[in-house]
Amino acid sequence: ARVLRSSPQFGVTLMTYELLQRFLYVDFGGSRPEGSEAKSVHLEDVLSRNPDHVGGFRVATATFDGIESKFGLMLPKFRSVAP
Repeated sequence: ARVLRSSPQFGVTLMTYELLQRFLYVDFGGSRPEGSEAKSVHLEDVLSRNPDHVGGFRVATATFDGIESKFGLMLPKFRSVAP
């Protein structure tokens, strides 16, 4: 019972220590942890310039290949129209 009680208590204590050190910039005698500063993200870096971008669809095509007939589903096949 003592091990089960002390393990979560240690986790909470460690998490509280880390949060205090990062958010309040309190130096408890150690060096400042690297990576504590959040990097700013610009919207242009996140959004795709391609208007037809669907996220990671190319990665998922192998997973969803042939799904229109799997599991008894009969889904329509959509084809993109070339301009």
